[in-house]
Amino acid sequence: MSEQELNELVRQNQPSEAPVKNLSVRVTPEGVRVSGEVTMMFTMGFESLWRPGVVDGKAAAHLVGLTAAGFPATPLRRLVLDALKDAIKDPAVVVTDDAVLVDVQELVRREKLPVHMRFEVQALRCVEGGVEAEAGLPPAQTV
Repeated sequence: MSEQELNELVRQNQPSEAPVKNLSVRVTPEGVRVSGEVTMMFTMGFESLWRPGVVDGKAAAHLVGLTAAGFPATPLRRLVLDALKDAIKDPAVVVTDDAVLVDVQELVRREKLPVHMRFEVQALRCVEGGVEAEAGLPPAQTV
């Protein structure tokens, strides 16, 4: 998925009433950087770093860094993940204590393609210009 596609996905799925505005996604060798502004009592810029990975065949984005107003904001990690847990209503997306997990196979299944595909995500990595996924048969079904 290209950086441009990730930004478009964010724009399409961000609720207008969300306290977070001006979201921007940038893919770097360290991971996916998401920045924007959050309004609570005042508007403050933030940047988060999400490292892609795989957990039980699902795409995962682990929150590994967070700054607010240019300062480390590690104590706010729990707040961010809890807010995501409350906001995300899609059963194919689960928020854990340190990551967001996405059941990519379920999302593909919903597209009602004229083929049946069974796969699991095996690797995710940041490459120049986007995030690359590798998928294949689940281990028990490898021939």
